[in-house]
Amino acid sequence: MRSISCVILLTMRSIFVAFFGLLGGVASAGPSHGAKRVTIDYTYSSFHHDERHYTVEWKTTGYVAGKRAIDGKVIDGLYDALTGLHDSADEQRCISHTDDYPEFTVTIEGDDPLVVSSKSNCHGYVPWNVTRKGKRFAQYNGQAGRAVRALLFAIDPDHWKRPPDSPEATMDMGTEYVPIAEYRPGDTTTPAGSCARELEHDARSRELFGEAVTVGELVLVCDLSASPECTATIAASKLRWDGVEAQLELPCTGGHVDFAAGTARIAELHRLLDSKPVRALIKLSGRTPRLFFAGTWRILPSDGDLPDLDYEPGTAAIEARAASEHGPGGVAFWKALGLDAAKLTKVQDGFSVTSATLDFDGRVK
Repeated sequence: MRSISCVILLTMRSIFVAFFGLLGGVASAGPSHGAKRVTIDYTYSSFHHDERHYTVEWKTTGYVAGKRAIDGKVIDGLYDALTGLHDSADEQRCISHTDDYPEFTVTIEGDDPLVVSSKSNCHGYVPWNVTRKGKRFAQYNGQAGRAVRALLFAIDPDHWKRPPDSPEATMDMGTEYVPIAEYRPGDTTTPAGSCARELEHDARSRELFGEAVTVGELVLVCDLSASPECTATIAASKLRWDGVEAQLELPCTGGHVDFAAGTARIAELHRLLDSKPVRALIKLSGRTPRLFFAGTWRILPSDGDLPDLDYEPGTAAIEARAASEHGPGGVAFWKALGLDAAKLTKVQDGFSVTSATLDFDGRVK
């Protein structure tokens, strides 16, 4: 009997030790990912302003935000959401429309410090910027944004159960472009520098443009609708070309320009730049006119008296328009084309507007 009693006693002691050891393990369990303190800063600017600041702290046995207990799973969820990260030298931002400027910053202090932030108004507030272990990353899949929203809802459900702030008025830009890297003069080692070098020195560039071009500015961007993970990039550049400063976009991924992709567009611009109205405008301009695309190809002179030129791709018509407070505008331009400015001028709202639809030979259509 004594031996049986000893066995029972030892068994009970083992259960007792195991049970309270387990409880001790729960009580002393550390914070999620060693996160001791989490701060969340949110601001919003539009025609109204909103601002929210929260702090979550580890208190011996769990997380609290003020008097509210916070489940550590929402903090785990933020770490778990760090998928599909891309190395990023600089903070990235995507602006797809106006009057809508949110800003999120989540900072975690502890054993595995982390900063997750966004200043974007593209879908899901992408890209999200991530700084972890001294390295910066960008995320385009939006997982971090969903985790941030879950964290905010856990802290302040009364506010975040509603849709996020939205603009009272907005203008859609029609694209979701993310600037990735900027070329700086003398840079030859980065993908942006390599794109600039190919534009200036590659034989295919000279063949495409008909001359050597000079890169003034170049930014590598990605279009999220065409490349959701920003693996394909576009060189958005300002080039000195054939008497104009041209703002052009050509695909350039991995530092290599896809010259073939621009063949049709550049060929059409050759015809535009060779036209009599454009050559007259360039000759009369004090500084280099700007060429850029804004629904139509626009050429803006530096001299305010000269007309702006608009060209609809696929047509053979150039819209020329000059406004002046002192009679017909752009007289020297019209004279260079053999046209009488007075006959092309109408008074509108107190301004003299001289305009005409011209063909490539400078004749009124």
